[in-house]
Amino acid sequence: MLTQLIKKLFKKSQPLYQSGWDTNLTGNFISFDSITGSSSQSLVQDTEKEKRLARKPVEIFKEIICDEPKLDLRDLDSKIKLVEKRKKLFQEELGVMTHDEDQALIFLKARKKLIKNPHNFKWATTTDKLIASLCKKYLVSKVDFYTYARTLPMEAVKELEKYLKEYKKYSRVKPLLYLIIDDEPPEKSKKDIPNDRKKDPILLASSPFGKWYFILGAWDKEVRIVDALVYRGK
Repeated sequence: MLTQLIKKLFKKSQPLYQSGWDTNLTGNFISFDSITGSSSQSLVQDTEKEKRLARKPVEIFKEIICDEPKLDLRDLDSKIKLVEKRKKLFQEELGVMTHDEDQALIFLKARKKLIKNPHNFKWATTTDKLIASLCKKYLVSKVDFYTYARTLPMEAVKELEKYLKEYKKYSRVKPLLYLIIDDEPPEKSKKDIPNDRKKDPILLASSPFGKWYFILGAWDKEVRIVDALVYRGK
């Protein structure tokens, strides 16, 4: 009976139920097979990946550059006290996690140091929104720095040293580091793209003053010495 009913419903091309079974949060159609374990979501994702353009990160990094946000340096002491009071109440009285408050305090205290010591960050800035747009348009992904750190050429390491030297003037909290690297291209495009592509990352470092990033650089060079010794047996 149930099998016949399902066949009948699909014959009429009707959605199963209007409360959300027929769509996921992004509006992509999910067939009844997804309920039984063979979702069509992976097919949708593969199709979206096919639409993205295959480019080296070094070729497209300029598309995420934006103006550095203007910093509000007014009444910082009062703001710090207010956030600290909120954090204390949440933690001690209510047992609520205070990740946002902790982050806000880091930004505020770093900004307070700016009043007497103007920063010398000369790198371009970007945001999560621009990074997401880039990853949607091209076959690239934002990944954890520590997983792919070996892909950095020495030029990137030197740039990171300069950044950390300036960063430590304003914050004792380690910056968040990310890389934008190329995704595995669709099968039909592999022949057009050189092998060993993950040697040309965009390096991102979080700002001590707010929720955005500095672009430390983009490179298209081999990590010659390390790779030759460790991975190629030379």
